[in-house]
Amino acid sequence: MSEHGATSARNGGHAAPPAGIPGPVFVRWFGAFFVLLSIGTFLWGWMVAGGVKREAALTDNAMRTVAWELLRWSAGHDGAFPRSETEFLDGMRDAMEPPAPPPVSKPGGPTAWPPDAKTALLGRPPALLPEALARVRVDWPPRSDVAPDILADGKPTLTKATSEDVREWLRAWLDAQRLRPRAPSPSSARLPS
Repeated sequence: MSEHGATSARNGGHAAPPAGIPGPVFVRWFGAFFVLLSIGTFLWGWMVAGGVKREAALTDNAMRTVAWELLRWSAGHDGAFPRSETEFLDGMRDAMEPPAPPPVSKPGGPTAWPPDAKTALLGRPPALLPEALARVRVDWPPRSDVAPDILADGKPTLTKATSEDVREWLRAWLDAQRLRPRAPSPSSARLPS
């Protein structure tokens, strides 16, 4: 029998691979390892993405909760905004139920800010205010006629639109307060001559 014939009989009728080329057992194990590694990577990525989406939903809800509560605080304080977190929380605690800001329409469009909490929070339950304030960063203004800035502070959000939406609500509310006719203050009233 020739040398080739003996090799074929030992390998089940297959010729032995040339030296330096891996055998079929190695190829199968490598393929199985690669498939398992791919599945593991996919599952890990899916879990990480799911965690980021949950975190983003919490951040969005916190931003919307804080913005809505700032609008309510301002509606109960003659259009002024709080200048610190302490002033904000104390004012919310002191008020039995701060009023909702009245809806105002933009020219040719939807309301400038949400008409109610359900709309502001996209139907989600509100976050507890201290927890919402801990999750986001609020840059408090030096004066009460300036709106606070609500930032995600590096946390993920579902859409960039959330930050823009809440800023627009506060800016529109502030603009509406500036345009609102005010009763003259006692010091500016003229005395009859």
